[in-house]
Amino acid sequence: VKSVDMSTDSASIDLTNHFLIAMPGLEDDTFAKSVIYLCEHSERGALGLVINKPSDINVRGLFDKVDLPLHREDLNQTPVYHGGPVHTERGFVLHEPVFAASSEPTESAYASTLSVPGGLDMTTSKDVLEALSTGAGPRRVFVSLGYAAWGEGQLESEISENSWLTVAAERAVSRAMGGSCSMPLAAFATFQGDMLSIRAAWGDPQGISPLVKENAQDQVCDESSA
Repeated sequence: VKSVDMSTDSASIDLTNHFLIAMPGLEDDTFAKSVIYLCEHSERGALGLVINKPSDINVRGLFDKVDLPLHREDLNQTPVYHGGPVHTERGFVLHEPVFAASSEPTESAYASTLSVPGGLDMTTSKDVLEALSTGAGPRRVFVSLGYAAWGEGQLESEISENSWLTVAAERAVSRAMGGSCSMPLAAFATFQGDMLSIRAAWGDPQGISPLVKENAQDQVCDESSA
């Protein structure tokens, strides 16, 4: 496996609105076979949600737990996902941007929302659940409990160790959904964490982050020749 020059790549790399795909060699109990959507990445660290590990409750069950009705029949049986090992008691909702009826056209309709540049919104305040409860709210949602986080330089170090493959979200979703511009993240729930499923969903690693391109190509070739 070739090494990656972290001194040049990590200083400028920004993986916000990217997927992290666990490589076969990642055997960590929490993150093995995971696909993570990165909501934020900077020199201070990174934050994302695991999007392919459903929990044993659905959205209807979650609303029952927080004493809210749910007037969205389309969401009743939708699974709630294990978003990561941090704050597993808190809900995190990924959704298409919903703007407030105000003079500021980019202001979110919800009290606590992180807008992902070029991607989705992630809301942690209860008002998004209250909107869904009434039958309103975002049309497409992805609900998880907990999130994944990395400290300064930690994610870059894991990538250099070949633990993660990275793919721009637009490219991955476009390939998986046959060109659709929608973002149903649950489409990746069947990911099995091996190189064959990586190639089936995302193709050979062309156009991926320069931080891992050479390492990922080596692993694809190694497994193909095995």
